[in-house]
Amino acid sequence: MIVVGLGNVGTRVATLVHGTGLPVVCLERDPQARGIAAARALGIPVLIGEGPLEAQLKQARVKHARAVVAVTSDDAANLEAALEARAVRPEVRIVVRLFDDDFAHHVYATLGNVASRSVSYLAAPAFAAALMGREVLGTLSVFRHVLLIAELTVEEGTGLDGRNTGDLEGPGGVRVLAVRLHRRPQDYQWNFADRSRRLVPGDRIVIAATRSGLARVIQ
Repeated sequence: MIVVGLGNVGTRVATLVHGTGLPVVCLERDPQARGIAAARALGIPVLIGEGPLEAQLKQARVKHARAVVAVTSDDAANLEAALEARAVRPEVRIVVRLFDDDFAHHVYATLGNVASRSVSYLAAPAFAAALMGREVLGTLSVFRHVLLIAELTVEEGTGLDGRNTGDLEGPGGVRVLAVRLHRRPQDYQWNFADRSRRLVPGDRIVIAATRSGLARVIQ
């Protein structure tokens, strides 16, 4: 694997991959980068220089690489690394760090066999969970979207009281994963079959939802 950029992220990626036993080579243009010493201390080869990136990738034996991870702090440099690696080895797996989310989405949609990630995209699940409160059990990243997994209790007079699971899913953005009926408090029923049964106070549901879908359900 080739890691382009030895900032905080690149150094961490190189260290973790090295720990799995997979050979790693790092490319870094700044001879003062803090990650150079850390990589070399682990015995990871580091190529330093301002020369053409294509030449550096070839020197790092990109033709034999499983993947190229471009994680510098410069979107243009990361994209350049992706394109140069693709030109030399079309089937190589590429992971690109991009700060501009729209740009990252465009790269993901345009280039095959590329995983593009923006900083805001990676941070979004944590922010979304914090915004929605303690009902959220966790988050899932699905392509470039965030799904929230939440457990909700039906309380009298709330928006859930008297609705059925089909009603909740109808407008979109919500999927009911499980229902726990108040009369059977120990048992969650996954893939709840009775979509017409109306929820009553004391019932609990587990849902997967977009942020807007969850906001609609808990109103």
